[in-house]
Amino acid sequence: FEAAVCGLEDDSLEMETRAGQSVLQGAELRQLMAAAQAVVGTAPVTGPGIVVTVDNPAPGGEFDECDPSLQVVLDYDLQQVLNGLWAVGAEAVSINDERVTPLTAMRSVNDVILVNIRPIAPPYVISAIGDPQRLAGEFLDGPGGQYLQQIFQTCGIQFTIENRESRRLPRGGASLQVAEHLTNSTEARRPS
Repeated sequence: FEAAVCGLEDDSLEMETRAGQSVLQGAELRQLMAAAQAVVGTAPVTGPGIVVTVDNPAPGGEFDECDPSLQVVLDYDLQQVLNGLWAVGAEAVSINDERVTPLTAMRSVNDVILVNIRPIAPPYVISAIGDPQRLAGEFLDGPGGQYLQQIFQTCGIQFTIENRESRRLPRGGASLQVAEHLTNSTEARRPS
């Protein structure tokens, strides 16, 4: 009888040890998942960073030599800002509260800029999470900041850069979808 009790005690200790390990592994997996969700944009994020605001020129500016069609902020301009922020270490970015993810589409349709298929309007407020001192300094000196300085000098596009102690960026709206391979060749044909 004593051997059976000792065996049950050993089994109980072994199960407790495994359960404790599972709890630790679960916590590690939850942390890993949260970090991955923040990176791909499927979860909201909060942290320090910068805000870059880009806007059309003030009326009555002195930029007569600039093509009037370029005296408005274009989707290309915003893409240059985004690329400049990613290049200097931004961890997460949004434009006018639309989270920019690997699946984000940004384009112009007529005079409207769409981000995630939603129209946005000036001023364009681009929030970036990351080390504010590094982001602000390196962005301004990098390709994104240099581009903004150039379009300000040539066409009057306005911009400001501000450090922020804390910004909250929403989760992205796009969901991942996986393509499936069709095995039956008749299924792959288009309907007539």
